[in-house]
Amino acid sequence: MRTKGVPTYLIITNVHRRIRGKGYTFIRTSSNLVKLNIRHLVKPLTHICNLTFANGVFPQELLTTKVVPILKKNGINRDKNSYRAIALSSVFSKILEKAFAARLIEYLLEKGLISKQQFGSQKGISTSHAIVAALEQAIERLEKKDNVIIACLDLSCAFDCVDHVILLKMGMSLPRVLLNICCTCLKCQL
Repeated sequence: MRTKGVPTYLIITNVHRRIRGKGYTFIRTSSNLVKLNIRHLVKPLTHICNLTFANGVFPQELLTTKVVPILKKNGINRDKNSYRAIALSSVFSKILEKAFAARLIEYLLEKGLISKQQFGSQKGISTSHAIVAALEQAIERLEKKDNVIIACLDLSCAFDCVDHVILLKMGMSLPRVLLNICCTCLKCQL
């Protein structure tokens, strides 16, 4: 299955709405500089995105990140647990990642592969919706005189603990091109 190409409006939208930050990335390219010159950059960026989707390979040059430790609020300077890692990647890598994420979500929605219980990564759906759904279920059970326990877990770091090969094998219903891009980014092979 061949994936659709990326329209230029998606690149422009990604740059203006989703690329944040006034500072420089590690390759010293200002986000604002890219935003100001997007009309000159949109054709080459669209071409790179479309080549990525056609070939199933995320450009190696855009996979380089610089990891910087940032002291957490109320952290102690000498305690290594008081720091969190921030990965700095190029503005161009972020643009390509956003285009890929949009295409992946579009495909998953189109094929009905996203559960109704999935509240993240979807337009117009947030954690507030998850809280409302949990409360509605709890109230429904309480009205039936059932006992209710709500456990809230922070799984924000769970992805780092998952074997990416196993995760990607679970996603085998994706087109091979999208799987290949995921493998390139995660540096694994299926």
